[in-house]
Amino acid sequence: MQLSGNKDLESNSILRERFDFDKWKTLHETDPQKFELTRRLYMEKVIEMTSERNKRRMRGLVFQVDAIREKSNNPIKSCVDITKMMWDSFYQLHQLLNEFDVQVDYPVRKFEQPRTARLLEFRRR
Repeated sequence: MQLSGNKDLESNSILRERFDFDKWKTLHETDPQKFELTRRLYMEKVIEMTSERNKRRMRGLVFQVDAIREKSNNPIKSCVDITKMMWDSFYQLHQLLNEFDVQVDYPVRKFEQPRTARLLEFRRR
């Protein structure tokens, strides 16, 4: 069945697809260029599903993530840097919500960034 004519059906099928890590890993190992192209196509399809006002923000986030990946000298560093960007954004949102709580006289909930983390060791398959 050809779905390209129906944007809603095509977009919803992308969301319903189960993420197959091994498939993406194999694609990255065997054909990194095709992996990158496919990754970009999937991201663009997801962005197209959002409202017009969110598309610009989402494309900006993709740009930031790509810039971090580009300047990092290894995948672990880029993952750590992207995670830090995500947490920074979360804490900014939390601070904004706390300011809103103060303005409307709700009790302020304190949230502190964790200072330690436990690293998990994963065995290779």
